[in-house]
Amino acid sequence: GVAHPPGYPLYTFLVHFFMKGPFDTPALAASFFSILCGLGAVYCAYRIFLLLGINTLLSALGAFFVGLGQTFWNQMIVPE
Repeated sequence: GVAHPPGYPLYTFLVHFFMKGPFDTPALAASFFSILCGLGAVYCAYRIFLLLGINTLLSALGAFFVGLGQTFWNQMIVPE
């Protein structure tokens, strides 16, 4: 079989249904879905920081810096 990153089949499955929405092109729909997934990842990072006992302000700041990471954006904005 063809090697793929873990979770990619689920991502592809969800993007397929997301493309049936009111978007002009499939690429726009896939990019928008990737951005929503990225926002979800930043929110999860925030919640994890809170679970670790870090106060709210520092948790928000940490999640903000996770969202600013170059690797994070490189992987998020390029749907394959």
